[in-house]
Amino acid sequence: MYGLMRLCYFVYGDCHTDFTADQDIYTLRQAIEDHSYDNVCSKKLLAMLSAREIIPNWRKDARKDKASGASYIPRDSNGLPAFEVIDENKTAIIRFDSFVVDLDGWTAYYGTNPTTSPDPASVSLPDDSIGTFYKSFYAIEHEPDYAENVKNVVIDITNNDGGESDVLQFLLNYMIADPQDSSLLSLDVLSGCKKNTTARSDLNLDGKIDSYDKKKNYNFLIFTSLMSFSCGNAMPAICADNGIKIIDQKSGGGSGVVRFACTADGFPYQYSGLERLSHKDWSNVEGGIPVSEGGEIPYGEHMFDDDVLAGVVNALFP
Repeated sequence: MYGLMRLCYFVYGDCHTDFTADQDIYTLRQAIEDHSYDNVCSKKLLAMLSAREIIPNWRKDARKDKASGASYIPRDSNGLPAFEVIDENKTAIIRFDSFVVDLDGWTAYYGTNPTTSPDPASVSLPDDSIGTFYKSFYAIEHEPDYAENVKNVVIDITNNDGGESDVLQFLLNYMIADPQDSSLLSLDVLSGCKKNTTARSDLNLDGKIDSYDKKKNYNFLIFTSLMSFSCGNAMPAICADNGIKIIDQKSGGGSGVVRFACTADGFPYQYSGLERLSHKDWSNVEGGIPVSEGGEIPYGEHMFDDDVLAGVVNALFP
């Protein structure tokens, strides 16, 4: 077990390579410190473990008394609404801590002869990432306090550790008009083979993919931190390539496509494969995505303060 731990965290140390999903972060952090592993991988892992302890609490303390303004908006495990509006209803925030999909829920929905742009207050839609994005934009466009006021949409992935790439592409299609521009690009580091994965999405949930599935016309901003990892790093990478603003702090990186294996005695673990996600010019995104000029917020609990966030948004989109 200790040998596998050394391999995953001190040799590879890319934060994708892992041998258990429920590793106690305090034990792991202590092990790194006790054995004085002084290399780039261990230092990055220690930084991410520290952020994992701090950032969710900062955000929870700042947002715990907030309301979504719409009954159909889901809440996370801390009771925080996935959608809210600040700055006199000019700026909406949509929050994702991972990109997940409820396949059974969508199978049930599409088995009901769906209508165009269904009202989530009267139609049962999953509370996964896709459902949350749809419900949030429905609130922006139909709730009286928001419909005439919201101009900016902040996607908060400050505590997002990744998830399903197919879900990520659905969300990107809301923000980027051409599906080719929202493609996931991956490069095989040994063979040099380049792969372009493009997806179109049923954005209005009517059961058809057609010209009525259009991007939303708002000022989009991606709110990132050191905890924005894997697909949480791919989102700002693709958005930055398409001119969408990145704010707060540089994302945490993570470009490897995850593969799964097991030891000779059957103990499972995961690791980064030979494919790495890339920018449009095929450069690596492993090191994280820097914020846009004028978009940085100094690290600290004030990152989640309404006035601080609104000030950055209004400076970028006066």
